[in-house]
Amino acid sequence: MKTKSFKYWKSQEIDTIFNLSNLKNLPLLDNWLDNKITPSDQENLKIKELQKIISDLDVNLLTEIELIMKIIGPILNIVKLKGQGYDYFAGRQIGATIGNFKLNGFVDGVIASGRYEPIAPYFFLHEYKKEQGFEADPRGQLLAEMLAAQAINSNGKPIYGCYVIGRNWFFCVLSGKEYSFSLAYDCTKPEIFDIFRILKGFKHILETEILV
Repeated sequence: MKTKSFKYWKSQEIDTIFNLSNLKNLPLLDNWLDNKITPSDQENLKIKELQKIISDLDVNLLTEIELIMKIIGPILNIVKLKGQGYDYFAGRQIGATIGNFKLNGFVDGVIASGRYEPIAPYFFLHEYKKEQGFEADPRGQLLAEMLAAQAINSNGKPIYGCYVIGRNWFFCVLSGKEYSFSLAYDCTKPEIFDIFRILKGFKHILETEILV
């Protein structure tokens, strides 16, 4: 049995060891990204205010903590990723054994069932650093977390996720052995409304398809 932390996994390694297929198009991802959810008047106002604040920031120079506090956290607060039977947790440890590997570590953010601690993980948010100067593989790390969640839940339902590099948000769905990533959504542009819509769309998927 080999134990390996999420932060050390690489995309190619994940694909090879766990026999995953990286698809250009996956209907689950396409449907999620194309949802028609619109913000309420209050949400719309908050997004516009946040967009103005972000436009004045030099995102390239933000540290990871500043990225979380000034951009990621405010977006999540507008979406309100909390509901009956689930909540958003940060800095929690999870792990699972898959074949000859034990995948574990602390996750940046996870939407999961549980009141005081995560039980069944449904969505991961991998908060990465500024755009320049990183050596790790955020895609590989996110996939490792999603694979562990798949093993923990053991219900055949897809796992959703997102990783953030500076201004850019990338969304992912893992279904069985297949996964697909979106192109980048830039939170410094009007695409911030798409980021809100996609996150809100996951909340709808969670409440109407996963938790039922």
